Amino acid sequence: MSQHVRRYGKYISEKIYTYRLCAFDFCKVKRGREDGLLRTMNTDKVVAVYALENYIQNDGDLLLKTLPILQNQIDALLEFQVTSAELNNGVINCSFILLFRDLIRLFACYNDGIINLLEKYFDMHKKQCREALDAYKSFLVCFIISRKFP
Repeated sequence: MSQHVRRYGKYISEKIYTYRLCAFDFCKVKRGREDGLLRTMNTDKVVAVYALENYIQNDGDLLLKTLPILQNQIDALLEFQVTSAELNNGVINCSFILLFRDLIRLFACYNDGIINLLEKYFDMHKKQCREALDAYKSFLVCFIISRKFP
């Protein structure tokens, strides 16, 4: 059981780190076509404020910088592996339910971000297109792994 608690704690630590970087929780942001946060996020040159160490970056590509952060949070969540026999434990079962709920929300945000990225793909510069292609490839890998989540 301590192994599961440590993995859940690692996910919570990653969620806190993600919140520090982006200043919002991916599980609680608005999703959808018109007013979803990741659907309306820009890929142009903008001032991206990261709350970590009060550091302000003026490197633009906010969507391209946000998707890998979201990917890291999903990866930390997917490290929680459990068998059906272990789900009889109340603590493990509760943490699994919370993680599964977060996985659905995170994946919906990730999907919105990738759709936004693909909509803007042909308006990007060559370097941004390469980064977008890498983000899309990691999205596909994440999709395959998340389908196998217990």
